[in-house]
Amino acid sequence: MKINQLRYFLAVADKGSVRAAASALGVSAAAVSQALRELETTMGTPLFTREAHGAVLSYAGRQFLIHARLILGQVSRAEAEIAQIRGATGGTLAIGVTPWVAQSILPHALARFHAL
Repeated sequence: MKINQLRYFLAVADKGSVRAAASALGVSAAAVSQALRELETTMGTPLFTREAHGAVLSYAGRQFLIHARLILGQVSRAEAEIAQIRGATGGTLAIGVTPWVAQSILPHALARFHAL
């Protein structure tokens, strides 16, 4: 089992489809589908029911989701702790704004932020 397989699994569970998950992750739908197939093979059971309008978690998938969230949470905390030990600063910042804010206010705010 690979960390990316867990990340892809979580994204499909959250977004409801392989295509939406792939878009959110910035990877191809084929890469997400392949990772899910490999994960389901490893687990020995389907984690999703594929439907015309997306992917729905199976019973096994719902149970696995609980553990996948815990595992990825631990991985994130471990990465953050190691980054602190190395003295590294940084991370990911996600900002949701309207198109008007994205064009008018956000560029100036980001420039000030980068100057810090």
